[in-house]
Amino acid sequence: MNYHLSIVIPTYKRTDSVTELLRLLKQQTILNKIEIIIVDQNEKGFLADRIGYSILENVRHLYQEDPNVSLARNFGAMEANADLILFLDDDTLPDETFCEKGLELINTYSQIQVLSPVILRKNEHVVSILPGRVKDSLFKLSMRDKYLHASFFSISAAAFYKKEAFLKSGGFDPFLFSFAGTAEDQEFFIRLLNKQIGVYLCKQLSIYLNEDISGGCDLRTVDYWITRQKCMKAWAYRCRMHNVGQHKLGILNILELCRSAFLNRSILTEHPAKT
Repeated sequence: MNYHLSIVIPTYKRTDSVTELLRLLKQQTILNKIEIIIVDQNEKGFLADRIGYSILENVRHLYQEDPNVSLARNFGAMEANADLILFLDDDTLPDETFCEKGLELINTYSQIQVLSPVILRKNEHVVSILPGRVKDSLFKLSMRDKYLHASFFSISAAAFYKKEAFLKSGGFDPFLFSFAGTAEDQEFFIRLLNKQIGVYLCKQLSIYLNEDISGGCDLRTVDYWITRQKCMKAWAYRCRMHNVGQHKLGILNILELCRSAFLNRSILTEHPAKT
């Protein structure tokens, strides 16, 4: 079948939220044009037993033994049949026109190679969370925005990609995720910009996170929002990778890391198990 969009969903342990996501995807206005791919990082049989085989009907169900979201996204992208890919985390909540709107935008504007919606949490609104400088409906992202995406959108949780651009980027870094379990999206975002790949944020396109359901990796629990240890390790790793020719932390990197350690000093002394 000639699909227009391949949707790649890495999943690990989140049975309730992935069930809801698949239900919403099957209500998309362009359902006949989309391919849904689940990259299952659970033990074989776990997902189908928990959510039921009927939910997985008309879904390509791929298995990956190693729970590594970077590997899962790359694997799903390589298996995708469409020229456009949408990565969705298994705890996102797209409305019924989400795929159609994203597809139309990325096909209409040739300069867009990666399109990110605004990621919203419950009771949030686009106008209230985006900084004032994001004035245009389509906002081209630059290196200046390398921290913006961590708060207001995510280059991995929900974004549309031209497959050619994704392959050119080299994909997400599985070693970074293995190392710290986080920050693979930040590193990937910087790499996209370094390779001159056009990344745009669309103010008129948004998607909600399903934060009412727990599960997934350890960094998507309350502990993630309280402890910054793994995030700081990954941040340092990312900075070293992108300090071209040196692979060392620069003075500004060290100052920022020290500032982060100072601001988070009370929780960095706590063991995650105590929180």
